[in-house]
Amino acid sequence: MDVSDRDYFDVHRGIDTDVIYIGRPMIGRDSGMSIIPLSRRINKSDGSFGGVVILGLQTEYFLEFYQKIDLGQNSLISLIGMDGFTRARQTNSESESSQDIRESNLWKNIQARPNGTVIANNYQDKDGLITSYRVMPDYPLVVAVGESIQVALADYEERKRLYIFGATLINLFILALCVLLVNRAKEQQAHKTQLERTLLELQKSNIKLVEQAQLLDLAHDYIMVSDLDNKIIYWNRGAESGYHLPVNEAIGQLKHSLLKTQFPISEEYIMDKLLTEGYWEGELNHTRKDGKQIVVCSYQTLNRDAAGNSVSILEINHDITEQKQLEADLARLDRLNLIGEMAAAIGHEIRNPLTAVRGYLQFFQGKKENAKYRTQYQMMVDELDRANGIISEFLSLAKNKAIELKSYNLNDIISALLPLLQAEAFRTGHEIQVDMGDAPNINLDEKEIRQLLLNLSRNGFEAMETGGRLTIETYTENDKVVLAVRDNGTGIPQGVLDKLGTPFLTTKDTGTGLGLPVCYRIAEHHNAKIVVAIGLEGTTFTVEFNHPA
Repeated sequence: MDVSDRDYFDVHRGIDTDVIYIGRPMIGRDSGMSIIPLSRRINKSDGSFGGVVILGLQTEYFLEFYQKIDLGQNSLISLIGMDGFTRARQTNSESESSQDIRESNLWKNIQARPNGTVIANNYQDKDGLITSYRVMPDYPLVVAVGESIQVALADYEERKRLYIFGATLINLFILALCVLLVNRAKEQQAHKTQLERTLLELQKSNIKLVEQAQLLDLAHDYIMVSDLDNKIIYWNRGAESGYHLPVNEAIGQLKHSLLKTQFPISEEYIMDKLLTEGYWEGELNHTRKDGKQIVVCSYQTLNRDAAGNSVSILEINHDITEQKQLEADLARLDRLNLIGEMAAAIGHEIRNPLTAVRGYLQFFQGKKENAKYRTQYQMMVDELDRANGIISEFLSLAKNKAIELKSYNLNDIISALLPLLQAEAFRTGHEIQVDMGDAPNINLDEKEIRQLLLNLSRNGFEAMETGGRLTIETYTENDKVVLAVRDNGTGIPQGVLDKLGTPFLTTKDTGTGLGLPVCYRIAEHHNAKIVVAIGLEGTTFTVEFNHPA
């Protein structure tokens, strides 16, 4: 039979090599069927070209083999020659061979690198696929496996199993083919070793692709995927860390029940917006496993399958709790500034007439003819003194009040004030405990710190029932000097805690509501921060001063 017009004949006639040539699929002249020719050069005894040995593998064999493989939705397996034509190719919808892919992104990447991964963007590459490929060393073949991006994201574990299963089948096929070729060429052992090395490298390439899919776990945002019944089907490491919930405790749970979600609007409205517009953005309140409430900015999108059916919801939550707390602090400081401006404007004007009234009351109180009204005069003087004390606290909120910062030791100020605090504790029927730790000198206004300590201590005494204990501590933590005042009272109601520091807010019958605002103003003067913690054993006010002095 004359085969001198075949391309493989020209290849072997022109190149003196014993490498096996795998040609394009063609119609066999003897069988009349589509075959893939495998050929090798035969030399005469003098080394000149003597002919070729040909082995024809039926293309239909590969296509039938591929058709038995469940590729999944929008996937492919392909065996490609180094001439840019497929030897066999199977997608979920069609089987084909001899396809020219030289204009595809896949072929351009093969020319640039012997192995890698490419994301398709045209018809030849199958739009929407991630395709991994590898050029077989010593053989003019490229093995390519493609998988749908959407399927990969929707069901990560299933995709991994499909990749491993598909890669194993392809490797087994390559192994069988190479063994056959090695047997025909009487080089079985050398080619078997090379094939095993190729198998190992292809497996490593597939593992690398799986690792790339796990990059989603590196995001710091809290990312989850739930089905349309709100059951969690994916939970990234950011969500594990942020909510303190491991993935095995989250998967399969109803996300809103698990996180105790508080909605700014109805849950039905959010779901309706997702189903109609495919997107919703807003703020949600969640509760972590440790019971702490956090505020997140939530971005939710609806995932659809290839048919356009809604299948799942991708939710990305960004923790904005600290941002919200900062906004609340700024709002409180704005209110304090407003009160301070009011205090600076009218405080002195009110005090002047009160001083005159008090002087005349004391003058009339000393006259003999008013002796029978002395008790009433004294009551009026006491009430004026009380009003004057309120004005003094009111004036302490003045924004531009001058302070004198000097290097002081916080423990020395506490020691000097301790007798007065002990007397107040005895008067109110309480105990006081002082634990002064290592506290280096810092810049303080002594009078303001005394006022701060007195206000916090009096609040603690008034919050406890008879026999309570007030604890004052100092210590250094994270380059900050800390003053902590802790009582064992009943705590602060949530409604009051949210508004803490607001002027004139009080829960006491005789309180003015200016003690804590004064404390916050003093902390602001010293660039310090007040933190309130409520526990089972009472309330702790912590004042953190920057260090060093």
